[in-house]
Amino acid sequence: MQLHFGTPRLVCRSMVKRDFPTFVELVTADREVQKYFQFGDVFNFLENLPNQECYPFGIFAKPTNALIGYINGYVYTSQELLVEYFISDFARCNHYAFEVLPAFFNFCRDKGFTSFRFEVEEDNIPSISLLTKIGAEHCESEDYVYDVEAPVRNFKVYKFLFH
Repeated sequence: MQLHFGTPRLVCRSMVKRDFPTFVELVTADREVQKYFQFGDVFNFLENLPNQECYPFGIFAKPTNALIGYINGYVYTSQELLVEYFISDFARCNHYAFEVLPAFFNFCRDKGFTSFRFEVEEDNIPSISLLTKIGAEHCESEDYVYDVEAPVRNFKVYKFLFH
């Protein structure tokens, strides 16, 4: 069953195999996405999403149905999702992320989630600014090591709670 939700300008739906090549193109062509996401083998990442406890969606622009981004919530606790998202460079500065995040929250609230966690790298000022605008609060900072040969990455953790 394909899940979906939308906004006046966007349709968010489960990605299907025919979306994978476009998704790979978006990821590999965008330095900002590559900087902040650790997809590894992108096709493998997409193939394995159904095996994980998460809610992944492609973000498609109306009326062209062009894939412009991605949003996903990994189950972190029984009521909390760890959210990741991006809007491709060609579609940025249109406030799409500001539009899609509340719609995603509402969709997930209907699934029983009331808390949304974001782990944002300290230098990702656009995401930090967006999260502040939507009412997420900075609650802690963490250091992560994804690979012993890679540098430590510093994250700020933000949370958005439904009241």
